[in-house]
Amino acid sequence: MVTKITIRTTIKPQEKSVNDELQWFCDSLGLFGSRDRDKSCFRMFVVLLRNLHNTRDGLSSDELSERIGLSRGTVVHHLHKLMDSGLVVHSRSKYNLRVKNLSSLIDEVERDLLRAMNELRVVAEDIDKRLKLWFFLNIDDLIKGTYDFRIDIGKLLDAFSKFEISPKKRDRYSITGLSVENGGNRGYDKIWNWNYESPRHAIYMDAPLGFALMYQKKPCAAVTFGPLKSIESLDDEFLIYQLQGIRTEILDEDGLLINAKSTRSLYPLDYRALLVHVVSEFGRKNEISRIGIKSADNVVLYSPVFTYEIAHRIYDEFAISNDFVKGTDGNWHKKIVPS
Repeated sequence: MVTKITIRTTIKPQEKSVNDELQWFCDSLGLFGSRDRDKSCFRMFVVLLRNLHNTRDGLSSDELSERIGLSRGTVVHHLHKLMDSGLVVHSRSKYNLRVKNLSSLIDEVERDLLRAMNELRVVAEDIDKRLKLWFFLNIDDLIKGTYDFRIDIGKLLDAFSKFEISPKKRDRYSITGLSVENGGNRGYDKIWNWNYESPRHAIYMDAPLGFALMYQKKPCAAVTFGPLKSIESLDDEFLIYQLQGIRTEILDEDGLLINAKSTRSLYPLDYRALLVHVVSEFGRKNEISRIGIKSADNVVLYSPVFTYEIAHRIYDEFAISNDFVKGTDGNWHKKIVPS
């Protein structure tokens, strides 16, 4: 069955007479057509509404025709319009409003509308994916997805440990989503602070998405990345902006930096390969076909101590050793192998 839902925005009447509000109610539901100058559809709706007070048996088209003073053909025409709108039901040659009062009627129309909108949303998202528009419409969903993403940390440690880690220490590692939304600063190209007290953990958040490798519930390394369209293949891609260990910074009472040290929790791990793998798995889950890494030529040197030589070692040498290929954009790219 096809239900035609019409909602019109009209000026609400200043005087609260029942007749004026009923007319506004029906007009908002699109019951008045341009050719219905004598408001015959509205009059029939009122008759059906009043009939609810007297009986729930409903009225036949002949009874409606007699009460309104219209031909049976005109009555049937309006009844079909009301049924198409989901306001009137037909049973055993009788017509009645769908529910017992106007409040319930609006609830039913709202449910019809929500069902229709949900179906439209599903189809729209499918079309967006097919036309490669999905990223630009669903970045908030991707951010939420990083926090909902689950990956077996035990298998990660098995795959990316340089030597054996004790069971006690293994239980201290975890992966969590990372974005500007769960830090103090908003917007990219800003220092993102896990907290403002001493000791603090500063992360340069220059992309909308990220994951943090945690040790004892504190960040020890991070990867930041964002969605884009691959220049070479026009495939959807996650491009990695940052692969960094996170220093613990000690501040004095005035908030000035006294000391900064790297965590020893990264020592047993090839943490960069681990975090790139996490992004690849997140991409595979979201039907992303490629993963990229910014080259040293394109990465932001956000600190005087973060030199081009360090960036080359972190990004370029890592990409080459892990079979990434340099693209025409100067960055490194690789296809995500389907699971």
